[in-house]
Amino acid sequence: MAPELVISYQDALLFVKHRLTGFAHGMLKPWALEHGMNYSMLVNLKNDKIHKQTPLLLQRLLGLFGFETSPMRIQADGVPTYVFLLKDKRTVKAFRQQLQFFDATPNT
Repeated sequence: MAPELVISYQDALLFVKHRLTGFAHGMLKPWALEHGMNYSMLVNLKNDKIHKQTPLLLQRLLGLFGFETSPMRIQADGVPTYVFLLKDKRTVKAFRQQLQFFDATPNT
């Protein structure tokens, strides 16, 4: 595993939540249905109602948002968690740039 190609579970979750929050009112449900996703699960993910890690859901959503990943389970400080492996440095850079953009954009 090349560390420079890895994104944390927390970054992946934050990115996905930003993207889900970015849908115009009423547009998330049709998008979810179009992609065979469970709308309630997406709303719960977006609103921090899911308290366990959902790496396969995040992997699928990241893929739909243009980032093909491979989830990997690791031990961090003795606690099992997940990271996501992206395909190349250019993809990691694009992911980080988009995440930085979302973090800098106020949610109004």
